Amino acid sequence: METVLAIDPGAVSGWALLTVGPSPEPILRGIFRFTKPPKGQHDSPSALVRSLLEEAAVRCMHIDRCVIEDQYLGENPDSMKKLARNAGRWEEAARVAGLRVEYVFPSTWQSAELGMRGATSDVLRRAADAKAFGLWKLEAPEHVIDACFIGRFVAVKMDFRARRRAS
Repeated sequence: METVLAIDPGAVSGWALLTVGPSPEPILRGIFRFTKPPKGQHDSPSALVRSLLEEAAVRCMHIDRCVIEDQYLGENPDSMKKLARNAGRWEEAARVAGLRVEYVFPSTWQSAELGMRGATSDVLRRAADAKAFGLWKLEAPEHVIDACFIGRFVAVKMDFRARRRAS
């Protein structure tokens, strides 16, 4: 079974592993903290990606690619530098593990998955929470829900391309 690993990067990053198909499902999901990781959490994105690859193999799945939410430049240069470093660490971990990497802008996945563009963050958050519960009965931190929708956006595109090639 083909899967996609989705990342919402940040000091607290959300991640999700989803099936590829017309109705992608989150199989595994969680939070990764770059600063002061809790006991029992992997100490680096590389360790987490390796662990997910092992878990996928046990479940007879193949992680095909990693998709990372791209970021717009904000007003705080220090925050943007930290965010760019974190996204880069995720990208490096995925590439070293042999995964293809792609980035997707927030407005792209939000408009496709939530049907909204330019809405306030509160409106987007409520819409994402409601849709995640409706689709998957999922109640989770916002970074995890975002990672699920980032992955869903790419997994549906991957399935569409595969079906198109097969016909």
